[in-house]
Amino acid sequence: MRAALAVFALAFMAAFPAQPEAMRGASLIAVSFGALPGWRQADHAAALAAFRRSCAMIERHGFHKKHRFNTRRADWLAACRAARRVKPGKAAARAFFERHFQPVMAAGNQRPAGLFTGYYEPEVQGCLQRTARCRWPLYAKPDDLVTFTPAERKRTGLVYGRRTRGGPKPYFSRREIEQGALKGRGLELVWLASPVDRFFMQVQGSGRVRLPSGRVVRLTYAAKSGLPYTSIGKVLLERGVLKREDISMQAIRLW
Repeated sequence: MRAALAVFALAFMAAFPAQPEAMRGASLIAVSFGALPGWRQADHAAALAAFRRSCAMIERHGFHKKHRFNTRRADWLAACRAARRVKPGKAAARAFFERHFQPVMAAGNQRPAGLFTGYYEPEVQGCLQRTARCRWPLYAKPDDLVTFTPAERKRTGLVYGRRTRGGPKPYFSRREIEQGALKGRGLELVWLASPVDRFFMQVQGSGRVRLPSGRVVRLTYAAKSGLPYTSIGKVLLERGVLKREDISMQAIRLW
């Protein structure tokens, strides 16, 4: 994880323009690779493999959105070409990053404490049928979950929902689903051994379910309910259960 995060930051920062003072209150300060914690011990070969996969998308599609640092597809092409020529091994991979990238420290004048997040694909334990151990279902997209017309959106303030005899309605809430709103419709894809694993898998949008046989079933995002996302961390913060500096996935899972 450390290697992947460090190199992601390096790759992202390498394409910054040369005038950091114009970056809306953020300043970038060049540092040495030796200043990066864990740099010498990181798995640079694994990070290079991840970077090559990113290059395939960058070279094919470029960037879909502009961001504050104005990264352009052209800024990455030379490094991507060089990445394909690197010899196997951690030492060669490390030399590649040290030659083609410049690490920098980002500092915000108005917000000195930064926040770095990322998505991952969790692997959880589950079963194809409900058992005493596997009691928490993951559902396929229900056929009554629809995309609203512009008129329905104006009426409900929602993009997605369900149509009833009384008109368009919000889709079932998590509480309603937990209480059986989808029960008996044959929508269960798998049953998980932990409701906490299920929640984090839904937040990430994909995951792998390892069955008792050892087989792995891979699931990915299908649809939105249309209802707003509620952060458990934010609720715990508002209730005083956790302090802001203590909120993390691990702390939420422990709670």
